[in-house]
Amino acid sequence: MRVGRFKIPRGLYNEVQDYDALRTSIMLPQSVYNVRLRDFYAGMNGAQLYGRRDAKAVGAFTYQACIGNNNYDVENGGVAYYFNNAFTNVIQGVPIPGYSTAKYTTTQLQSDYIMAGSLGWESTFGLRLGVSGCSTRGLTNEGYYTVPTGAATPVGAATTNVYSGATVNDWRSFVFSAEYVLDDLTVAAEITQESLYFPQEVSNDTKSGGGYLSASYRFTSKLEIGSYFSHYIADLTDRHGDAKQSDANPNND
Repeated sequence: MRVGRFKIPRGLYNEVQDYDALRTSIMLPQSVYNVRLRDFYAGMNGAQLYGRRDAKAVGAFTYQACIGNNNYDVENGGVAYYFNNAFTNVIQGVPIPGYSTAKYTTTQLQSDYIMAGSLGWESTFGLRLGVSGCSTRGLTNEGYYTVPTGAATPVGAATTNVYSGATVNDWRSFVFSAEYVLDDLTVAAEITQESLYFPQEVSNDTKSGGGYLSASYRFTSKLEIGSYFSHYIADLTDRHGDAKQSDANPNND
């Protein structure tokens, strides 16, 4: 059992992503290990139960279960940067004069609690399989829009700072992982899906996801070569952007 601050068990490498000497590529595939969300997924404060059960010829099973919360840095943290960009893009996309230069600034970011966990199987012949999940409940963002003086504002008043905010009932993420190690060869693949559940009166739920396939080979003690292909889909309900294109052009079929 651990109590305090610890790494969130997510995917194969989230707990060791800071130790780039352990792998060929310094940057992990962004479809699963998004650097912009590092502060969100890197660690949490709370309690964790973990263990490893030896199953002899079958291999071994591992498990982790965590509950707690997080402290988000609204000035320098990656999560605040992520929300600032997201809400800024929304307001700049509104076809009203002055909105194209409006910006959003986060002043407070907090969540009710976080639950996370993982299950894994380690074979006796180099194969490792796992599934992990993380759920952040009651994530609330508060901040304000900076609108150019004289431009129309979201509340219809001529003011510089327009306060706003958003709540996510549940920010949920799952990762399915597989890794195979044979002597100097390492092959890994992971797929993920993220779901944001909003209050129905505020916005529709969204789902995104992606995955990657990687391979590396150590030729000598000083030479190892590797590569990966990573793919991310921002909206799983509109994989090819057809709906967005239709919205932009009403006459589009």
